[in-house]
Amino acid sequence: MSTHDPAGPVPVPDPVPATTGGTGLETTEEFPADVAGLSLTQLHVLHSKLCRQLDHETLTHPAGAHPLTQDRHQEVVSELDARATTDTDQGAAH
Repeated sequence: MSTHDPAGPVPVPDPVPATTGGTGLETTEEFPADVAGLSLTQLHVLHSKLCRQLDHETLTHPAGAHPLTQDRHQEVVSELDARATTDTDQGAAH
């Protein structure tokens, strides 16, 4: 039984995106002073943009993601975690 693939090798796409296409959050772009004041939807959008930016920076910069991007991401993740804990606690109280 042959395992030969008649289509040949599958080309591997270039893993380095040229830009985030405006879907990331550059370090030069404004960041909310207080993420706790954002709605949950706004917080999720911000998290998505930061994840895209982290991916882009990790793939395109030899030194990895910018420290400011990492700090912003951690701030948003901490707020999401805090809200998840609060929601869980409130759900258990009812």
